[in-house]
Amino acid sequence: MKILGIILLFFSVSSFGFLVSENYVSLLKDVKRVDSFIKNILLGIESENMTINEIFDFTENSCDDKTKNFLSSVIPENFKNISEVAYITNFCKDRTVNSILEEVFFVLGKYSAAEQIREINFCRNKINTYYQKIEAPFLQKIKLLRYSGVLAGMFAAIIFI
Repeated sequence: MKILGIILLFFSVSSFGFLVSENYVSLLKDVKRVDSFIKNILLGIESENMTINEIFDFTENSCDDKTKNFLSSVIPENFKNISEVAYITNFCKDRTVNSILEEVFFVLGKYSAAEQIREINFCRNKINTYYQKIEAPFLQKIKLLRYSGVLAGMFAAIIFI
């Protein structure tokens, strides 16, 4: 019975490190999700000359649940508070990326196709630069949290013995 308790203690403490590290993994996935969404917008404007509603429908058919939830909350006629909508719907929890996403929606449908493409490409480059900036530190934090969880689990198990 004591061994079962030690094993349970080890796995519960270790899983805490993995659970906390998932927050950083989630933030990295959010940035990639926004980049993919912006890429779909660009494709719709560049190659298909789609309207905003057509772009949203096309994206909604080929995306994950968080993007679908975000798109269902966005009203194409009113792009106010896009960053808040993205945060509330769990589309992206990173405030910096959400502010860049708001810049994309600011130009969407208001200017000529060439101007929209130029501005949206600029925003996409900002997101890619931001991702490259945060990726290495986040990966280090993820690794550190996971190792720390395992080591803390081992320490707790040893103390329990």
